[in-house]
Amino acid sequence: MSNLSIIILCGGFGTRIKPSIGSKPKILAPIGESTFFDYLTNWLELSFNKLNYEIILSLGYGSEEIINYSSKKTFKFKYSTEPNQQGTLAAAGLASSYSDAKDLLVLNGDTIFD
Repeated sequence: MSNLSIIILCGGFGTRIKPSIGSKPKILAPIGESTFFDYLTNWLELSFNKLNYEIILSLGYGSEEIINYSSKKTFKFKYSTEPNQQGTLAAAGLASSYSDAKDLLVLNGDTIFD
């Protein structure tokens, strides 16, 4: 059982960034030799390394590509995929049902902050 479930909302269509990255999910946007996904998950690892946590990826658009990419990482992610996208709150609610922790942290999959 985890102390904390971190839900990353990464199922949006990315319409504003689409001219730069094409059909790629925005969490997989390339940044130099890496992806935003790598920067975000590395930041989480450094920030929460003293906690027993899990990461739940809340998926929609591009879910297969995100699952394929994340499954190659050493961290074992949980996945929550909306059958029909219904917005941010519905996505977070569905993802929280996959949690085994008392505490939840919900993050956007396109933002890093201290």
